[in-house]
Amino acid sequence: MHMKFFLRTTKRQGSAPLYVQINLRSPKFRQVVNTHVDVDVTKWLSSYEDPEAYARADRFPVLHLGQRIERGKMVKKLTSDIEAAITQVTQTPGFGKEDIQEAVDAIVYREAREALEKEKQRKEEEKRMKKQREAQDVLRFLDSVCEKMADGTLQRKKSYGSDKNLPYTQGTIKAWHVFRKLVHRYYAFTRFTWEDVNEEGFPLMFKQWMKREGYMQKTISRHCGYWKTLCFRAEDAGLPVTHKAGMAFQQFKVEEQDKAREIALTREELDGLWQMPLTGEKAKVRDLFLFGCFTGQRFSDYGSSEFVAEDFDCGLSDESFIDEERVICLTQRKTRKEVFIPYDMDERLSELIERFQRNGTPKCTNVTFNRLIKDICHDLSESVPSLQAVVTTKLTMKERAVEKDEKKNITFERDNRGRALKPRWACVSSHTARRTAVTLMIQSGLFSTGDMMSITGHSTEAVFKEYDKTGKLAAAKAIARKAKGHGAFTTKKGGEE
Repeated sequence: MHMKFFLRTTKRQGSAPLYVQINLRSPKFRQVVNTHVDVDVTKWLSSYEDPEAYARADRFPVLHLGQRIERGKMVKKLTSDIEAAITQVTQTPGFGKEDIQEAVDAIVYREAREALEKEKQRKEEEKRMKKQREAQDVLRFLDSVCEKMADGTLQRKKSYGSDKNLPYTQGTIKAWHVFRKLVHRYYAFTRFTWEDVNEEGFPLMFKQWMKREGYMQKTISRHCGYWKTLCFRAEDAGLPVTHKAGMAFQQFKVEEQDKAREIALTREELDGLWQMPLTGEKAKVRDLFLFGCFTGQRFSDYGSSEFVAEDFDCGLSDESFIDEERVICLTQRKTRKEVFIPYDMDERLSELIERFQRNGTPKCTNVTFNRLIKDICHDLSESVPSLQAVVTTKLTMKERAVEKDEKKNITFERDNRGRALKPRWACVSSHTARRTAVTLMIQSGLFSTGDMMSITGHSTEAVFKEYDKTGKLAAAKAIARKAKGHGAFTTKKGGEE
């Protein structure tokens, strides 16, 4: 077999395609193949005319490889590879011209194809790594959840098993943004991925970090609930987090000694508050607080701009109520649950609503409300001494920070066991109203648990009972009154059992 490389051009400069001619005696075969390789004409002719120059032809590069410029690919190496490929094909029985062309193309475009394949693999690897990074990015997913909650694209189910969805309330959205900031802070402390979240010890490390940062147990428990929800949403989104990881973030029962003291006002304290001669902002705050005490609703239900007292002056022609009975119909902001509160829960409730309708419904932020209601109860304590009673409590993170700040020079009193002490008036907050309502309803003995939950809107009895601040001592006194003169363990007269 004889092979010859040549140019089909009359020009002496520039570039031209390189051809190869194959002559085979047995079997008789002749073919001219365009290699699609452009070479420098001047250098090719000089090397072809001078055998010694051709031996050094690997010093000048091929100019073009099809449409791709292959800098540094040498003619000598290329022609040698083509010769070897053609020789191998001609030794195969039944070969044809197409086989020769394919063999030449395979050599000529081999590096180009390899380069293209490497480029393809590189892009696929980059895409895979990017997807993996995104999948591992907990913060990215959490940010997305919070943003979708805020714009309404992410909604919650109305109830378990229901197909109807409802937008998240502003309170829930705000709480998730607080959780979002907390997780970002923890990420700055120690970086983590979903793979780390899957680790058995991750929840414990997160809780220990929150404890070191000064967060109270109740707050830690609440944020564990957010972690659990986040893990379940990530699992539904196909991210690399296990169901077990979400279940590990269980909210836990917080003992009373680990909470800031939660109190409920007594009937005497409530009466004193009602009778206080107040004006201006303090009068508005007092009236809003009393409304919460008489209805058992959250501050977010009656302290916001959506609260309009005119909507409550209504009758209910339902079989559950007598026609002339008036009720408050209110949709709770947190749960979207509709509740009905009879005006007769307290005779002063009607007067409060009339006051709201006459003077306009009071509006107040939670921060301002909590500051003013403490001032009001402090003033009330001068005439109602029970509000001056000192109770042990757990200081909040802010209170501990204030106590450590030497410039503010504020120190809380402590008992001989090191527990912080506060007067009862200093423990009053917006949520005290809801606790007061539940506690006084239970103490009245007039209502069943179901009756009271229908008013407060609680879904579970366990959560409802957390609002009962009757206290173990008061409960023991009530039992003593019932047992007095009878005895729980004595035999009845006449041997009756």
